[in-house]
Amino acid sequence: MAREKASSLVWGTAPSRIKGLGLEYEDFRDYRFEDDYRFIDWKLSARMIKPNGEMRLIVKEYRSEKKLHILLVFDYTLSVKFKEKFLTALYVLTLICEAARRLDDEITLVVLSDRISVYPRLDSWRIPYVVLKHICRAPPRGSLSLSSVVEVAEKLGRRKPVVVITDYANRLEDYSKLASLPYSPTAFYLVYSLGEVKLSSSASIRLIDPELGVSAEDKVSRVYGKIGAHVLAVKGVLKTRSVFMDLMGLRDAEHRAHEVVFNYCAIRERGLR
Repeated sequence: MAREKASSLVWGTAPSRIKGLGLEYEDFRDYRFEDDYRFIDWKLSARMIKPNGEMRLIVKEYRSEKKLHILLVFDYTLSVKFKEKFLTALYVLTLICEAARRLDDEITLVVLSDRISVYPRLDSWRIPYVVLKHICRAPPRGSLSLSSVVEVAEKLGRRKPVVVITDYANRLEDYSKLASLPYSPTAFYLVYSLGEVKLSSSASIRLIDPELGVSAEDKVSRVYGKIGAHVLAVKGVLKTRSVFMDLMGLRDAEHRAHEVVFNYCAIRERGLR
């Protein structure tokens, strides 16, 4: 579903509405069902009549003037185990990878769990399947921080866009450190569940951090007040320094798929400057 959605979004908008993507005409080919009808060359199609008298529809193919090398970080630590967070993250990842495939971008994938797994320079269509292997082998695990990625990003060199799919369960300084990479534009997609950040009750609650193994007990209103303050602080850091989205579950990600793809295009445009 994500691949089909992203495919239609990129073909339908990239050449005409998003400036600076560097797409230019490259070749002709036969029309396929998923192609945007606006790319049909009607003059050429009129000259390509089949033996049975039907018109053979021909579309123009476009290519990226300059393909980019993107660092894509997928958080698969224990905190994304809550409800459908890692499925939402996978949906967002697939949207981005399909957009990258259409734009001929090259991606280095970093998976954070109990260790850092780096997959350099993969064809973007392979990445969802690489992540699916992680998901099928074991549930989310480990508690590595986002700052662990900084060294990997620095090794890639300057001006490589960094796209991070994670949640709110990180220290504020880790978001800040990654969002402030010199010369590297960053985009953050934060997945979360409403029950993590808002709960209406006057009862007490005990929360256990699955990554650090610590627990705390307090009134629900006070706990969620602190969580709300943390969420606002993270948003404040990321909105001023990077492209930013937060997505509340899989349904929200599906409904806002066009924003996911548009923001990916925006961050790669910064990398072209």
